[in-house]
Amino acid sequence: MQDRVAVAQQQAKIEADTNIQTPTGILESPEILLEEYRENISFLPKIQQLCQKYTGIRRSRGDGNCFYRSVAFQVLEHCRISSAEVVEAALKKMAELADGLHSFFQYERFTYEDFYETFCENAREVQGKGIEAVEELFVSDMGSLMLVYWIRLLTSFAIQSNANTFLPFIMALGYADAQSFCKSQVEPVKVDADQLPVQALSEFMGWQIVVEYLDGSTGPLNQHRFGPVAGVPSVLLLYRPGHYDMLVQ
Repeated sequence: MQDRVAVAQQQAKIEADTNIQTPTGILESPEILLEEYRENISFLPKIQQLCQKYTGIRRSRGDGNCFYRSVAFQVLEHCRISSAEVVEAALKKMAELADGLHSFFQYERFTYEDFYETFCENAREVQGKGIEAVEELFVSDMGSLMLVYWIRLLTSFAIQSNANTFLPFIMALGYADAQSFCKSQVEPVKVDADQLPVQALSEFMGWQIVVEYLDGSTGPLNQHRFGPVAGVPSVLLLYRPGHYDMLVQ
């Protein structure tokens, strides 16, 4: 009975995130989760641990894009506080991947160039500005979707470029090859990420992705790290089954 109640509460919180007015929410204290889950005795100890490790939580609308939107936001936040040299080095790698989409995987340029160019333009534009500059990029659905879709394409490239590594897992999910998996589970909007895309993106781009897993299991708060130990940028996420939000240390 308790498990069913926990699942129902979890779904209610995800639906609440779905209904936030903008694609990303304001920065809040993680202590707000103590109030939201005050009747869930299995969650409360883990939320208390979360409050000790992080100073903030920023919601990502629960519309199937929450992982990719959270990554896009935090990568651009890293660009905001980084030097021009660091940002240009990252964008140079993205340029090489954009060319690879065309050269290796026969994507027509018009299918990705707008997303790539928009991401690069915004990465340069936010440098040295306040956090408001990044927040403004995620106010409108159309503007944020351009950024989200570029992260989806990076993830697709990461998987297809390492197809042999991921093929056993892809086939276990019922897909014949990496391309068909990406066309079905990575590139379409409103299809959120499971472990395979998270791992592929973090390892290929050299980004450390840290996921704090909030669930009803016994024991301490579970943390999963993907990518290099000291990867830059570090993307910090809170995962509740079926949904990702952002964390701030």
